[in-house]
Amino acid sequence: MDSIRTSALRPALLTTLLAAITLASAACSTYDSTSRKIASAITPYRINIVQGNFVSREAAAQLREGMTRDQVQFLLGTPLLTDVFHANRWDYVFSFKRGNTQVVQQRRFTVFFDNDRLVRFGGDELPSEYELIAEIDGMKRTPDAKGAKSAPQQAAAPAEQQTEQPQAPADAAQPQAEAQPSASAPEAAATPAGA
Repeated sequence: MDSIRTSALRPALLTTLLAAITLASAACSTYDSTSRKIASAITPYRINIVQGNFVSREAAAQLREGMTRDQVQFLLGTPLLTDVFHANRWDYVFSFKRGNTQVVQQRRFTVFFDNDRLVRFGGDELPSEYELIAEIDGMKRTPDAKGAKSAPQQAAAPAEQQTEQPQAPADAAQPQAEAQPSASAPEAAATPAGA
Protein backbone atom coordinates (compact mmCIF):
# COMPACT_ATOMS: atom_id res chain seq x y z
CA MET A 1 0.00 0.00 0.00
CA ASP A 2 2.89 2.31 0.62
CA SER A 3 4.00 1.91 -2.93
CA ILE A 4 0.55 2.85 -4.18
CA ARG A 5 0.57 6.02 -2.08
CA THR A 6 4.04 7.03 -3.20
CA SER A 7 3.24 6.34 -6.81
CA ALA A 8 0.03 8.42 -6.52
CA LEU A 9 1.84 11.25 -4.74
CA ARG A 10 4.76 11.28 -7.12
CA PRO A 11 2.90 12.92 -10.07
CA ALA A 12 1.27 15.46 -7.75
CA LEU A 13 4.65 16.25 -6.19
CA LEU A 14 6.27 16.59 -9.59
CA THR A 15 3.44 18.84 -10.81
CA THR A 16 3.72 21.05 -7.71
CA LEU A 17 7.51 21.23 -8.03
CA LEU A 18 7.26 22.08 -11.73
CA ALA A 19 4.69 24.84 -11.01
CA ALA A 20 6.92 26.31 -8.28
CA ILE A 21 9.95 26.38 -10.60
CA THR A 22 7.88 28.00 -13.35
CA LEU A 23 6.56 30.69 -11.00
CA ALA A 24 10.02 31.34 -9.57
CA SER A 25 11.58 31.75 -13.00
CA ALA A 26 8.73 34.05 -14.10
CA ALA A 27 9.20 36.13 -10.96
CA CYS A 28 12.90 36.50 -11.71
CA SER A 29 12.24 37.90 -15.17
CA THR A 30 9.73 40.48 -13.88
CA TYR A 31 11.87 41.28 -10.87
CA ASP A 32 14.42 42.93 -13.12
CA SER A 33 12.09 45.62 -14.51
CA THR A 34 10.25 45.99 -11.21
CA SER A 35 13.49 46.39 -9.30
CA ARG A 36 14.55 49.18 -11.64
CA LYS A 37 11.30 51.04 -11.03
CA ILE A 38 11.64 50.66 -7.28
CA ALA A 39 15.30 51.63 -7.33
CA SER A 40 14.55 54.76 -9.33
CA ALA A 41 11.79 55.73 -6.89
CA ILE A 42 13.77 54.92 -3.76
CA THR A 43 17.22 56.44 -4.11
CA PRO A 44 19.73 57.23 -1.42
CA TYR A 45 19.96 60.81 -0.25
CA ARG A 46 22.68 62.76 -2.01
CA ILE A 47 23.80 66.04 -0.50
CA ASN A 48 24.09 69.31 -2.36
CA ILE A 49 27.72 70.21 -2.93
CA VAL A 50 28.68 73.86 -2.62
CA GLN A 51 32.32 74.69 -3.33
CA GLY A 52 34.38 77.81 -3.73
CA ASN A 53 33.90 81.42 -2.71
CA PHE A 54 30.43 82.77 -3.30
CA VAL A 55 30.35 86.39 -4.44
CA SER A 56 26.87 87.88 -4.18
CA ARG A 57 25.41 90.53 -6.45
CA GLU A 58 25.27 92.88 -3.44
CA ALA A 59 28.97 92.44 -2.64
CA ALA A 60 30.01 92.98 -6.27
CA ALA A 61 27.90 96.15 -6.39
CA GLN A 62 29.99 97.61 -3.55
CA LEU A 63 33.25 97.31 -5.49
CA ARG A 64 34.77 100.58 -6.69
CA GLU A 65 37.81 101.21 -8.83
CA GLY A 66 40.75 102.35 -6.75
CA MET A 67 40.02 100.07 -3.77
CA THR A 68 43.04 98.39 -2.15
CA ARG A 69 43.60 94.64 -2.12
CA ASP A 70 42.70 94.53 1.57
CA GLN A 71 39.42 96.32 0.96
CA VAL A 72 38.53 93.94 -1.86
CA GLN A 73 39.47 90.92 0.24
CA PHE A 74 37.38 92.24 3.15
CA LEU A 75 34.40 92.68 0.83
CA LEU A 76 34.63 89.50 -1.28
CA GLY A 77 36.67 87.16 0.89
CA THR A 78 39.86 85.30 0.11
CA PRO A 79 40.17 84.54 -3.61
CA LEU A 80 39.99 80.90 -4.60
CA LEU A 81 42.75 81.27 -7.18
CA THR A 82 45.81 83.47 -7.01
CA ASP A 83 48.51 82.90 -9.57
CA VAL A 84 52.18 83.69 -9.02
CA PHE A 85 52.56 84.57 -12.68
CA HIS A 86 49.45 86.78 -12.67
CA ALA A 87 49.67 88.42 -9.25
CA ASN A 88 47.39 91.25 -10.33
CA ARG A 89 44.44 88.92 -10.92
CA TRP A 90 42.20 87.27 -8.33
CA ASP A 91 39.66 84.66 -9.36
CA TYR A 92 36.60 83.79 -7.33
CA VAL A 93 35.06 80.52 -8.53
CA PHE A 94 31.87 79.10 -7.07
CA SER A 95 30.16 75.85 -8.02
CA PHE A 96 26.93 74.24 -6.90
CA LYS A 97 25.83 70.67 -7.61
CA ARG A 98 22.40 69.51 -6.57
CA GLY A 99 22.69 66.03 -5.10
CA ASN A 100 20.07 64.31 -7.24
CA THR A 101 21.43 65.59 -10.59
CA GLN A 102 24.70 65.65 -12.45
CA VAL A 103 24.33 69.32 -13.42
CA VAL A 104 27.00 71.58 -11.95
CA GLN A 105 26.33 75.31 -11.93
CA GLN A 106 29.54 77.29 -11.91
CA ARG A 107 30.07 81.03 -11.61
CA ARG A 108 33.29 82.99 -11.97
CA PHE A 109 34.16 86.49 -10.88
CA THR A 110 37.57 88.07 -11.52
CA VAL A 111 39.13 91.24 -10.14
CA PHE A 112 42.21 92.92 -11.62
CA PHE A 113 44.69 95.15 -9.83
CA ASP A 114 47.33 97.62 -10.94
CA ASN A 115 49.79 98.92 -8.32
CA ASP A 116 47.68 97.21 -5.61
CA ARG A 117 44.58 99.18 -6.64
CA LEU A 118 41.43 97.71 -8.19
CA VAL A 119 41.24 98.70 -11.86
CA ARG A 120 38.47 96.43 -13.19
CA PHE A 121 36.30 93.49 -12.27
CA GLY A 122 33.72 91.29 -13.92
CA GLY A 123 32.46 87.81 -14.54
CA ASP A 124 29.31 85.75 -14.78
CA GLU A 125 25.93 87.08 -13.72
CA LEU A 126 25.82 86.77 -9.95
CA PRO A 127 22.79 85.80 -7.86
CA SER A 128 21.75 87.70 -4.76
CA GLU A 129 22.25 86.05 -1.39
CA TYR A 130 18.52 85.32 -1.16
CA GLU A 131 18.50 83.68 -4.60
CA LEU A 132 21.45 81.46 -3.67
CA ILE A 133 19.84 80.31 -0.42
CA ALA A 134 16.59 79.61 -2.26
CA GLU A 135 18.49 77.62 -4.87
CA ILE A 136 20.39 75.58 -2.29
CA ASP A 137 17.24 74.90 -0.25
CA GLY A 138 15.48 73.82 -3.42
CA MET A 139 12.80 76.48 -3.29
CA LYS A 140 11.21 76.95 -6.66
CA ARG A 141 10.38 80.35 -8.01
CA THR A 142 6.64 80.44 -8.35
CA PRO A 143 4.25 83.20 -9.35
CA ASP A 144 3.49 83.55 -5.63
CA ALA A 145 7.15 84.31 -4.97
CA LYS A 146 7.10 86.96 -7.68
CA GLY A 147 3.94 88.37 -6.11
CA ALA A 148 5.70 88.50 -2.75
CA LYS A 149 8.50 90.54 -4.30
CA SER A 150 6.01 93.01 -5.70
CA ALA A 151 4.17 93.25 -2.37
CA PRO A 152 6.26 96.26 -1.23
CA GLN A 153 5.27 98.01 -4.44
CA GLN A 154 1.64 97.14 -3.80
CA ALA A 155 1.98 98.37 -0.22
CA ALA A 156 3.47 101.63 -1.49
CA ALA A 157 0.48 102.26 -3.75
CA PRO A 158 -2.07 102.35 -0.89
CA ALA A 159 0.27 104.63 1.06
CA GLU A 160 0.28 107.04 -1.90
CA GLN A 161 -3.49 106.83 -2.08
CA GLN A 162 -3.71 107.63 1.62
CA THR A 163 -1.57 110.72 1.17
CA GLU A 164 -3.72 111.82 -1.75
CA GLN A 165 -7.03 111.32 0.06
CA PRO A 166 -6.37 113.91 2.80
CA GLN A 167 -5.52 116.39 0.05
CA ALA A 168 -8.92 115.93 -1.57
CA PRO A 169 -10.89 116.98 1.57
CA ALA A 170 -8.48 119.90 2.02
CA ASP A 171 -9.33 121.02 -1.53
CA ALA A 172 -13.03 120.70 -0.72
CA ALA A 173 -12.54 122.72 2.48
CA GLN A 174 -10.83 125.56 0.63
CA PRO A 175 -13.99 126.75 -1.18
CA GLN A 176 -15.77 126.84 2.17
CA ALA A 177 -12.92 128.83 3.66
CA GLU A 178 -13.14 131.24 0.71
CA ALA A 179 -16.89 131.72 1.29
CA GLN A 180 -16.34 132.88 4.85
CA PRO A 181 -13.78 135.59 4.02
CA SER A 182 -16.10 137.04 1.36
CA ALA A 183 -17.74 138.99 4.15
CA SER A 184 -14.89 141.27 4.97
CA ALA A 185 -13.73 141.73 8.53
CA PRO A 186 -14.49 145.51 8.62
CA GLU A 187 -18.11 144.86 7.56
CA ALA A 188 -18.50 142.25 10.26
CA ALA A 189 -17.13 144.69 12.82
CA ALA A 190 -19.47 147.49 11.62
CA THR A 191 -22.63 145.45 12.04
CA PRO A 192 -24.00 145.43 15.56
CA ALA A 193 -24.03 142.15 17.39
CA GLY A 194 -27.73 142.34 18.10
CA ALA A 195 -28.75 143.08 14.48
